Amino acid sequence: MGRLATDYVGGELRVDYEVGDLSEETPMARELRLAKESRERAETELMKDPNVRALVEEFGGSLDNARLLGDDGAREGSPP
Repeated sequence: MGRLATDYVGGELRVDYEVGDLSEETPMARELRLAKESRERAETELMKDPNVRALVEEFGGSLDNARLLGDDGAREGSPP
């Protein structure tokens, strides 16, 4: 990899790196956590609606893939 970088820049290239603390939340883990929290908030809000509760109880249903529209916890184009 170092050789490719040297060839690309046309001269000698030195890269120093160090492994940091890996206990922090990764960007992907953060995105997944926020999406999960958004779904949980949406389900909680929907279950506060007496009509939704009545339908769930009457038909033995459940809520799947609930999400709040416009919620920052869910990226546009990502699965609900």
